[in-house]
Parts: sequence; C-alpha cells; structure tokens
Amino acid sequence: MIPHRHASKVGSGSKTMDTIIKDILAIMAGGFLGALTVMAIQMTGHHFYPLPDNIDPESVESITAHMTDVSIGAMLFVLLAWFLGAFTGVLLAIKAAPIRKKMAGGLVGVIQWLMAIQTLNMLPHPMWMTVAGVLAAPLATFIAFMLVGPQPDEET
Repeated sequence: MIPHRHASKVGSGSKTMDTIIKDILAIMAGGFLGALTVMAIQMTGHHFYPLPDNIDPESVESITAHMTDVSIGAMLFVLLAWFLGAFTGVLLAIKAAPIRKKMAGGLVGVIQWLMAIQTLNMLPHPMWMTVAGVLAAPLATFIAFMLVGPQPDEET
C-alpha cells in the first residue's frame, strides 16, 4: 500500500496528481469562459441585429434559407465573438495552469477554433467570413500568447 503523502505522485517527476488536475481544470475553465464569451457577444449582436420573425432559430434549414439576408454587422458580431472567446479562454488557461501553461492555452485555442469551424460547416457563409472565421481563433491565441509573454512550464 502506498503511504498517503506520496499517493498523489505520478512517475518519478515532480508533477503531482494535484497539478495535473489543476492543468485540466485550467483547460476546462478556459473553454468555459471562451464559450461564455462567445454566447454573451452573440446575444449582444442579436440585440443590435435581431433575427427576422420568419426565422426559426431552432431550425438549421430556416437559418440556412435566410443566410443571404444576414447583415454584415451581424456577421461581424459573430467574428468578434469567436475572436474574443478564444482570446479570453486562452488567457485564462495560460494564467490558471500551474505547469503546462502553453499546452493549456493552446488546447483552448484549438477547441475554440474547432467550434468555429463546426459552425462554418453547418451553415453557408460568405467566403470572406469563412476565411476570417478560420483565422479568428488562431490569431486570438497568438495575440494572447504574445500578451502574456514567455511562461515557464514549471510550477513556481
């Protein structure tokens, strides 16, 4: 039986189960904050650019049929949401992760990027928005990494 004080050690390194769990929680928190940011900005966009009454927001077919009628302002709100969702989520993950800061932030950026790509694949978008949407999360991730500067990948 392993003594309790050593039960949280993983391998022979200095990483403990506690820090691995904290890294995972940092990724989850960053992903949650990113999704919450996207939702809040998109809700704000709907305030300024409400959906027409004849669109059923629960129906992909209904939204698809009206995508050509969507204003540029509404699309820009979506791009802003994707950019800031990735940016805030990546920043939180980098700051909250005790050991693997770069990995945590990068993983959140990839998750946000994949969610944007999924949305782009579900509905037809103008080419300019597709290109901007594919670039938004990687650009936000890069800017977040540059803003925080070099991060040690060791617990301090």
